[in-house]
Amino acid sequence: IRGKAKYDTGKYSEAIKDFNKVTEDGCYNKLTKKLDDCNHVENCQRSYENAVWYRAMSMHALKKYQEAIKDYDWIISNGKSAYYLIMATENLGRCYYGLRDYKSAMNYFEKEHKKYPNNIHAAALLCETKFYAWDALQSDEKPNAIVAFCGQVLQKDPDNKIAKKTINKLAASIKQKIDVLND
Repeated sequence: IRGKAKYDTGKYSEAIKDFNKVTEDGCYNKLTKKLDDCNHVENCQRSYENAVWYRAMSMHALKKYQEAIKDYDWIISNGKSAYYLIMATENLGRCYYGLRDYKSAMNYFEKEHKKYPNNIHAAALLCETKFYAWDALQSDEKPNAIVAFCGQVLQKDPDNKIAKKTINKLAASIKQKIDVLND
């Protein structure tokens, strides 16, 4: 895909235009009309999926989260690549996180954590998102449960910066809330 080179060099807006051409004009769309339009159906499907994936990644990099969410959802519903399917779930969480919809982000990170409990990075992102959801009043989770979950991450990876930072942020937030109550 020609847009991939632009994506790799950080020219996301230009890459999106190329990926749109593949998804709008590509032979994959013609498959729904007539299978004979494409000699290599599998290659067309792969090209289309790659275009959708990299368009989502480009939109994500440009912080166009709503557009990226649509493409990640398409990957989850229609994708064939195991890697894209796994990463789309995590990236959906990241998009909702970017939108400050921590409850939705938490939902995707929890799905990722349940599927892949040994994925420390996904667990750390879930730890951090649990804090932000609690802090933004988007979650009923108790601070001690968040600390316990972050502690589980730290047991597996004692140097995990995200989990350590989250515990520190949680402590500072609790202290600030107590100080407000005491004033």
